[in-house]
Amino acid sequence: MNDEYAMWMEERGFKVIPEVELSTRSVSGLGVVSNNHITAGTVVATIPASSILTYRNTTIKHIIEDRIDVLLNDSSGDWVPLALALLFELHYSPNSQWEPYLATLPAPTTKWLPFHWSEDEIETLSGTDLLGDIRDNQQRMDAAFVELVQPFTAAHTDFFPRPVTLTMFRHVCHVLMSYSFQHGAWGTVLPPFVSAFNHRPSGHTVSLVQTGNSYQIVTDTTISPGEELWLSYGDLDTPNLLLKYGFVPHDPVPREVVRVAGGLLVEVCPAVEDIDPDFIAGFLDVEKGVPLTDIDLPINYHPASRVIEADEILVLVSSAIGLSDEPVWPPAELSVRQACIDLVSRRLGLLGEPRGKGAPIVRCERTVLENALQQLG
Repeated sequence: MNDEYAMWMEERGFKVIPEVELSTRSVSGLGVVSNNHITAGTVVATIPASSILTYRNTTIKHIIEDRIDVLLNDSSGDWVPLALALLFELHYSPNSQWEPYLATLPAPTTKWLPFHWSEDEIETLSGTDLLGDIRDNQQRMDAAFVELVQPFTAAHTDFFPRPVTLTMFRHVCHVLMSYSFQHGAWGTVLPPFVSAFNHRPSGHTVSLVQTGNSYQIVTDTTISPGEELWLSYGDLDTPNLLLKYGFVPHDPVPREVVRVAGGLLVEVCPAVEDIDPDFIAGFLDVEKGVPLTDIDLPINYHPASRVIEADEILVLVSSAIGLSDEPVWPPAELSVRQACIDLVSRRLGLLGEPRGKGAPIVRCERTVLENALQQLG
């Protein structure tokens, strides 16, 4: 941690115990490491509410609040107001109060996510869910730029005297994807210092706890001198860790997920289209009338136990042939089992050979689907 950033944190009321420090001794290259014994339940750091970066704590709070009903909508989610605030602080506020913190975030030229891959590199993900997720997220960002950001900034040239470019907006979206956390009252926020704690999918040793509108980082267990402090960023599978944070974990995650397009299910079991639409809407929690061909169905795989869960697929296939058994993988009913074999085989056939940057994700999906097939016999 550089002196300017440390001084800024101190001036803004951050509390960090002396028993921890930023260190290159982290297995990830940089992380938070203990230099002394720390007991469980210790508050390692406190991030005051006034120092959490949200649009509410920036100079343009009032102009965002005037248009908050437009900027917050179902298609864009709650992140556009924060993206606008971050754009302003990064590019249009030369003496920003957030400057020491902003200097710790990736620069616009930094490439750390799959969004920054070349088209050839992205194509190494062919057949995977991640390829579609990259495309979908990029489309959402670009649509928000055209529909919300450009009109807003053009209407407030006193704060945005130069046009905001799509490249600028994409960069802040990528920063929010990797560095933001959820706040109980404010939604998506950027809490300084929290991202210094690296992610461990299981066996994390600290937790992020909201107290009032502030955050505390609290130890879950006893920490020994020299031990890294690990935070969980959430129950994320390998593709989502790469999508949002730019890394593939060294250790197995608790749960991997492969999605199967509803259209594939219709192909192997046409009778699912005859299921009562009210049942589908309630069971899958979608709007009535949404066709199965527009819905993805998950196959969950737990590497530690090798358990497969595919309740949605099993219930729909069982309902289509008039059964009401509890969903258990592998299914005992032969007709349901054969439909699942056909479905998983077709989904597996969409994957290419592992190559280049996409190889870990292709191998991950292959592992899930091959285990599912093996259990089907």
